[in-house]
Amino acid sequence: MVNMGKTERIIRVVTGVGVLIWGLAAKNVLGLIGFLPLITGLVGWCGLYKIMGNKSCCGAGKPKEEKKEDKPQGGCCGGK
Repeated sequence: MVNMGKTERIIRVVTGVGVLIWGLAAKNVLGLIGFLPLITGLVGWCGLYKIMGNKSCCGAGKPKEEKKEDKPQGGCCGGK
């Protein structure tokens, strides 16, 4: 199940890698925080989004009364 759009996933991966590189260069353990956006970006699923009922993928911000024919097959974000 995916609850993030492509753009957000790319941003998270780039941010995660950047924070990890900074942590290694600065020899700072806080760089390990970079694993969180990196992993969620690679997987495409965010636990906080699940808890809050949020999605940044297909249909985010659209009214809930959209027709069944308008939705992509396989659910949100193509069921990926």
